[in-house]
Amino acid sequence: MRVQCNPGHDLVKAHYDIPGVADSSGFCELSLESGSYTDGRWTGTCDLDCGTTYRFFQVHVSATYGEQNYRQNHVRPITDVFATTADCPPPTTNHPPVITCLDPTAELGSAIGCLGVGTGFGRDFAVSYSAIGEGNSWTVQATFTTPSGNPVTVDVATVVDPDGDTVAVTWANGTNPVTISGPGAGSAGFALDIHADDGNGGTADATCGGTANAQIIYNFVGFGSPLSNVESTKVRRGSAVPVKFQLFDCVGAAVTTGTHTIAVHYHSGAAPSGDPTVNDAGARGDNGVLFRYSAPNWIFNLKTNSSYALEATYRIVATLDDHTTHEVYISIKR
Repeated sequence: MRVQCNPGHDLVKAHYDIPGVADSSGFCELSLESGSYTDGRWTGTCDLDCGTTYRFFQVHVSATYGEQNYRQNHVRPITDVFATTADCPPPTTNHPPVITCLDPTAELGSAIGCLGVGTGFGRDFAVSYSAIGEGNSWTVQATFTTPSGNPVTVDVATVVDPDGDTVAVTWANGTNPVTISGPGAGSAGFALDIHADDGNGGTADATCGGTANAQIIYNFVGFGSPLSNVESTKVRRGSAVPVKFQLFDCVGAAVTTGTHTIAVHYHSGAAPSGDPTVNDAGARGDNGVLFRYSAPNWIFNLKTNSSYALEATYRIVATLDDHTTHEVYISIKR
């Protein structure tokens, strides 16, 4: 700011105020820059706020001449003002935090399903959410609780502030529990709303999630008598072998519906080798290679016809519709 006037003295104070702001007036000291005291240019630096409009309206003059002190205050109007305002620094641009969804897949293994859960046979998996990190970098995680008690944790999203500001991360509406339907391989989505705040007016919001996979199985408790679950059972060729088992859900309730099949494969022993035919023994309700439910068992009456070699051992395989297989062995005698 430059003030041109003709005070004829060596000390000048410019009087200013901020329009419309009460008690905002002040003074700036000026000194002679060029010319004479009677007709010169006076300059000074005012410690003023950048970007604020000030009104300069008069100068106050006091001076010393030789050995005489003149402490008169001469108030004169400012006749010419040249503003050389220092460039204001560019306003700081605050970049908001950046949330990046990672779309994870949580593999939860296998779990015994529960009747009446999901689409009728499924499992609930509890899930909790957390954020790890510090400062301007965080990772949001989801942790699933499996029936075995082993947690499965996946990274759901990252949160980073490009300016290096410390970020506060919060979340809401997280899916809990995640319900996966069975029997067999199943999957379900999960998601949560993430909010990030850098404390400087920059915020970000995103909904991130992923997929949880699990195999929902039956509680298979082994084959029933006369078959053994620990050794090969000897049976007479031509006889009918009742192949039976029971299935339960996660709380011990009997599973009475489903599609379960039987197959027989040559295992070892006398020639000729090869797989025999699978025939039922004609019991009411038997159908092809399907087990039938006759409380409390799933059962198939297997006919050991001439396609079974004497002194040979065969592997009976029950394939359940939960995509699991279970085996038991028989040996053919005369």
